[in-house]
Amino acid sequence: MDPLVADIASCFPVNPVPAARDAIIDTYMVEHLHEILGDKPWPSLSPIECRHCSDGFTFLTPIGLHYYLPAYMTAEVVDAEEADVVIDSLIGLFQRDRFYRDDRYLEFWNLVTDDQLAIIGHWVDHYETTYDFNDCTQSEVTIARTWLATLSDARHSKNDG
Repeated sequence: MDPLVADIASCFPVNPVPAARDAIIDTYMVEHLHEILGDKPWPSLSPIECRHCSDGFTFLTPIGLHYYLPAYMTAEVVDAEEADVVIDSLIGLFQRDRFYRDDRYLEFWNLVTDDQLAIIGHWVDHYETTYDFNDCTQSEVTIARTWLATLSDARHSKNDG
């Protein structure tokens, strides 16, 4: 098993699995999310299933996004070709992409523990070293690292105060 996959598995609990109604925003456009993700433990999802649900980042509740995030991260590490567009969704999520600037997005980050935040940072390291980079991609990594550092600093400031 890839060491990053093992770290992800050790940091993100499998249980309890959130009910589909708690994990997926109730909208007519997401039947596929209910079929693929609904009530399933995150480790059981394949890279192909994650790819089919890559739009889920905007249709998952903060609880759902937090719960299924390790499946998406693992899918990309295990089989990037099958996971395909998942990588774009992940790097967008980790750099506070314009699609995620609302209260739900910030609520999601409040659910992420310090250990999970560190694993997300390791995933960003993996992303940086695994793929061919141009200036745009390097900018994405820099923005993601800045966002993760901002979250970490805010937590430490809150705990110190």
